[in-house]
Amino acid sequence: MSNLTIAPDFRLSIADGGAWQESRAENAVEVVVDVPAGTRFEASLVAPLGMGVGLWHPDMRGHRTLPPDWGGRFVTSLVRSAPVIALYDAIGQALWTIGCSHLVGELEVRGGVSEEQKDVRLSLTSLPLAEATTITLVVHPEAAALPEAVEQVITRLAASTGVEPLPLPEAASEPVFSTWYTYTQDVKDELVRQDARLSAELGCRSLFIDDGWQTGAHGRGYGGTGDWVPDTDKFPDLKATIAAAREAGVATVLWIAPLLLGHFSHAHERMRPYAPSELTGLNAQVLDPRHAEVREFVADTCRRVVADHGAAGLKIDFLNNAMAYQGTESAGDIADVGVAMQAMLAQVRQALSEVLDDEPIIEFRQPYVSPAITADGNCLRVGDCPADAWVNRVASIDLRLFVRGAVVHSDPLMWAPEAGADAVAQQFLSTFFSVPQVSMPLPTLSDEQRASVTHHVGLWRAWRQPALFGDMKVAGVEMGYTTASATLDRRAVVAAFRPEPLLLDDLAADEVLVLNAQPGDRVLLRGSGWSVDRAHTPDGSPLDVELPGDATGLVEVALPAWSTMVLRRG
Repeated sequence: MSNLTIAPDFRLSIADGGAWQESRAENAVEVVVDVPAGTRFEASLVAPLGMGVGLWHPDMRGHRTLPPDWGGRFVTSLVRSAPVIALYDAIGQALWTIGCSHLVGELEVRGGVSEEQKDVRLSLTSLPLAEATTITLVVHPEAAALPEAVEQVITRLAASTGVEPLPLPEAASEPVFSTWYTYTQDVKDELVRQDARLSAELGCRSLFIDDGWQTGAHGRGYGGTGDWVPDTDKFPDLKATIAAAREAGVATVLWIAPLLLGHFSHAHERMRPYAPSELTGLNAQVLDPRHAEVREFVADTCRRVVADHGAAGLKIDFLNNAMAYQGTESAGDIADVGVAMQAMLAQVRQALSEVLDDEPIIEFRQPYVSPAITADGNCLRVGDCPADAWVNRVASIDLRLFVRGAVVHSDPLMWAPEAGADAVAQQFLSTFFSVPQVSMPLPTLSDEQRASVTHHVGLWRAWRQPALFGDMKVAGVEMGYTTASATLDRRAVVAAFRPEPLLLDDLAADEVLVLNAQPGDRVLLRGSGWSVDRAHTPDGSPLDVELPGDATGLVEVALPAWSTMVLRRG
């Protein structure tokens, strides 16, 4: 192993076998390693523990503990998270951050706190590389705010990989109505036509027809996948359904799992030689993208589905199942699953761009959120967490800190049918820093719920620029974020998820939307020179809120749970 001292008590070791070089600039260290074909990339890190309370990475969701070095393990690839890790403290600071440009192939990350040495020890190990590869390690060894540290590492990784993000059409950052939690696979033409009209009235501008439109989609089964034609009992004319939605003012995105090959599909006999892995209990197999025939089949299928039905794009799912082939011998023209997946998605991007004039909407969901995948997708969605506002909040903020060149979408929002406006507001305010996806049967909403949805969709659209693209600050990372803010063009959104002070004067803003995203009826503000412009209850009703007349320093303001107010400076 070759050893490199990054900083005092901070050491990096690289496995011998290839040349490497180091460069330092702007508080970051880059180590570029040439890894010969047939060998593994191996690196290990010894770093100080300091006041660390947790290891951050982009797919941690609810697992926010500091693991022991013998217990921490996760694997990254093009369709599974990314190798970016930060040790953070209790005030939302990254004590150090590291990232690796091996974003496509599998990389095993192991480690955590050493019981013996009282420091943090990590190892990064790839599978044997099919070709000679240059891999860059980016290390930010100094303490910085977590969003700043992650952004610096991601920016450098993106530069080292040369990834050009897919263009972002306006509809990709518009509120969504999703059919998934609303109907699961029991979706059909009359429901979509009805919900297109109703969701447009509520302020949504995109409609995602999820799993269920295709043949054989019953009882969570996937026996018909591979053909990707509409179930005519549900959709006699899917193109006409989508045209009706377009007339109502919403763009339609179709769900597809193009690597699934159903046992009962017409495509099964032709494609089954390329799908040896079985999805137990789902009547389907998984196509191996290492075959050129599979990549061509998938790209042609995606092109046909969009072109035939007039969709604005695709929500592409079940990609991570192909990692079952990683480490197995390939009978195709590409050896590595990640490399093959990257080639396949590039073909899909090209196919959809040709149909949609370079502006397709392509959505992926956790765990495939790698910086490398933004070349082929412009919406990265939180993984399934039905009605779990806490996980949806945590995962959406994690992705907001991490994602560059794409927009973050929340997991579809749902709540108890009998609940009031508070339940609706809880879902919206928890995920305000991502594109909201509403997924409830719209005709059955109570008047109170409908008023709340309309209010929050409108509020989010009015503040979506800072919410989606503003500079973020966070606190309480180890508790799933206690406060968060995003600032852009002198406007800021700031959320209290627990009763902690909101530091208004630290925001470069003259207008601030305050979210009381917690069950308490008070918010704490630190700042001076601010006044209340307007405030609203969870159902959107106007609310009379005043700051104390001598509002300087730390003040407590009566603001009901799940309510909002807009403050102006001066």
